[in-house]
Order: sequence, then structure tokens, then C-alpha cells
Amino acid sequence: MSDPRPSAIAVARAVVACEQKPGGANQGLQTLMTKLEAVLGKLIGSNGFDVLLARALKLAAREHGVLAQVTVSAGGELAGLPDGATELEHGMVALLSHLSELLMKFIGEDLAIRVIREAWPAATHLESKEIQQ
Repeated sequence: MSDPRPSAIAVARAVVACEQKPGGANQGLQTLMTKLEAVLGKLIGSNGFDVLLARALKLAAREHGVLAQVTVSAGGELAGLPDGATELEHGMVALLSHLSELLMKFIGEDLAIRVIREAWPAATHLESKEIQQ
């Protein structure tokens, strides 16, 4: 699979920026996946989300070794996340970029962005025309 398109990377960066937590990247990533599963689960089902997340994780782990031991459990639960790894934030962006890219391929870019915006209303700047730049 090719690298995620620039719009998928922009979406991932915007969402990760919205999800920065005092608990660190580990807690932020799990919170991010929980929110996304709640929204996407309505569209593709919980099992569909888990499969999509597992594929995105496999793709992101190729780029970021910090994700190599991470696995996906039911409901988008991520197991094996390293504690306090500074590389995890970059891995978060890569994972969400690949997840966004897969979603964009399956349901189209505009709908994917609307779904992601539903999970992160604070990221109101997630407009298709703007993130393509």
C-alpha cells in the first residue's frame, strides 16, 4: 500500500493535536481510538473498525518500530503500548494517517472527514478543501 495522502496526514495531525492529554501519548492514543470506534462503529460496526485498525496498525508499525508489539483487541483497545515512549506520538500520527487513508478509500474522503469531525468537534477546521493543501 502506498503512503497516506497529504489530507489523511493532515487529519491525523489535527486530531492528535486535539487529543493531547496530561497522561501522555499512551493515554491519548487509547482515548483517540475509543472516540473513533464509537463514531465509526455506527458506520462499519465494531468488528469492522477492529479490522480496519489492525490493518492501519500493521502499516504504521512498518514505519514506527514503537508500534511493532502493539495489538488490537475488541472495541479498538490497543494492547502492548509502550509507556512514556517519545516516539509514540509520531506513531500515533502514522497510525491515524493510515486509518484515515483506509477509511477514505472505503467511504470517500468527504464522508471520512465528516465522520472524523463528528468524533472531534473541536477540530472544526477539518474541511476537505483546506486539508488537501
